Amino acid sequence: MGQRQAAAALGGDGDKGGPSPGGGQDPSPLERGLHAVVGTFYQYAQAGGRGGQEPSLDPPGFQRLLRHELSHQLTDTGQPQAVAAIFALLDADGDRRVTFAEYWQLVAWLCHVLRHRHYGAAPPPPPPNLYRDPEGTNGPHPAPNAAPLSPAHGDGHQ
Repeated sequence: MGQRQAAAALGGDGDKGGPSPGGGQDPSPLERGLHAVVGTFYQYAQAGGRGGQEPSLDPPGFQRLLRHELSHQLTDTGQPQAVAAIFALLDADGDRRVTFAEYWQLVAWLCHVLRHRHYGAAPPPPPPNLYRDPEGTNGPHPAPNAAPLSPAHGDGHQ
């Protein structure tokens, strides 16, 4: 199945609007959540640089996203050093930009944290890219100067 066929099967018709109505019905909570995850990234992302690259988060945009959107899920979102450490953990290619794929690692980790807190699942894995071995020879090592991500104790919901 080609990418267009797969996108059509998944409900992606190429428009950049919100959730598609799916036969006149309102989008499900999961569909609204998926659109919120993607839309939030693009709300804070800057247009790509050279060569028409995809939009990505620069450090100030990433700090705004954490402070405005994830302050109930992560601690210290207003502290520049903590935000810089999280940014460095996610910026896998070291280009000082967080792509959607890199942002997705944070979202997936937060989903593991929520599963553990609210549904009794196993403890979450280490935060994304916390353990890197550039040579791939000595097993996992903490990333240099990286402060660990800390989930907030509450989930922000009443």
